[in-house]
Amino acid sequence: MRTLHVAALPFPSPQGTQALLHQMLSALEVRGHDTHLLCYAHGAASRVEDLGSGAYTVHRVPTRSFSGSLRSGPSLDKVWLDLGLARELARLSALLAPDLIVAHHVEAAAACALALRDRRVLFVAHTSLADELPTYVPEAWGPLARKLGAGVDRSLTRRSHRTVAVSPVLAELLSTASARTVESLPLPWPLATPIVREAALAARAALGLSESAEVTLYAGNLDGYQGLSALLPGLALAADRRPALRLLIATESDPRALQRALRAADLLDRTHFSPLADEGARRLVHAAADCALVPRLSVGGVPIKLLDALARGVPVVASRTALAGYALDAYCACVDEQTPARWAEAIACTLDDRASAHACAAAGRAYIGQRHTAEQFTHAIERYARS
Repeated sequence: MRTLHVAALPFPSPQGTQALLHQMLSALEVRGHDTHLLCYAHGAASRVEDLGSGAYTVHRVPTRSFSGSLRSGPSLDKVWLDLGLARELARLSALLAPDLIVAHHVEAAAACALALRDRRVLFVAHTSLADELPTYVPEAWGPLARKLGAGVDRSLTRRSHRTVAVSPVLAELLSTASARTVESLPLPWPLATPIVREAALAARAALGLSESAEVTLYAGNLDGYQGLSALLPGLALAADRRPALRLLIATESDPRALQRALRAADLLDRTHFSPLADEGARRLVHAAADCALVPRLSVGGVPIKLLDALARGVPVVASRTALAGYALDAYCACVDEQTPARWAEAIACTLDDRASAHACAAAGRAYIGQRHTAEQFTHAIERYARS
């Protein structure tokens, strides 16, 4: 089976969507399918070949980015790039004649609708634009952004031959909005080698963290929908009661706005920043952490950082929103209400009862190994190609 995946984004880059996309493409290629990706011309410094696993084929849009930015969210630069994507998509689909075209996220689905009016397209929705788009604009524009995002979600779901979603909650939201059946797509995610004590001590030494520190980790981009604004007051409250508490921020995003927020919350002196450019950097920060924090605000999107932490056996404290409808309650400390008191309580419970936290994380790692396999994902894609 030949599949052409379309993604309006830089690739590779150290972001959750790109990491998930790599796992999807690798799963298909390893199973013996001829797998192709069409994406933007630019990406991070690391090469696709360095990501490991399946050697799928990457095609890049000739159109160059003005800024070379890796960040998500709307921009004039992306409008220019997406028009180039649509042009190249028409040419490439005719050349490859794929058995299935898979559009990842709304921009790719829009490009397919523009360039491939007579082709069947599987739209893989990665987020609810109605919920995410307001996080990129001033608060006063929020209702308008939500209405616009909802209209795009509804229109693309109805226009695509078939739509699937990366989480159960997103599947339900799009089904309700479009009056069409949207399934939740099984997601492939690999199990990492368990972190042993020696690796944890070495990681802390490399990052300048003491063995006695209580290290909380946030790993990912710093966009508004990730919920750091809701997390910081809770961390500040926990820090008042825990002198050893430290925050490790692993990101490739510009940290300046976050640094101002950390200073305002009196947390900057307790914060360590680390890169997140590749698997080595990702493993390092997880090895150093006592728990990972996942405060996501926007509903629907897949909690990649949550799956990744559990796949490494790291205890997790997450917002209810971040679970995205997955049955992960038993494997992490879940914050139902994103108030400072709730965050501080959940963090304290996780750090105070290490044995229970690690038992939950170990059970979560087993869950990832059973429910997020490459085989489940490839079987689903093969079924969609036949239908």
